Amino acid sequence: MVTLVIYGILQIWGTFIMQETYKGFDYLVAFLVA
Repeated sequence: MVTLVIYGILQIWGTFIMQETYKGFDYLVAFLVA
């Protein structure tokens, strides 16, 4: 049970990290293109 909770938290955290990374990458590309 505890393992499932930890796994779920890690999945959500990982998704959040990826979204932030892609957002930063988008800003970088926009800056380079501009």
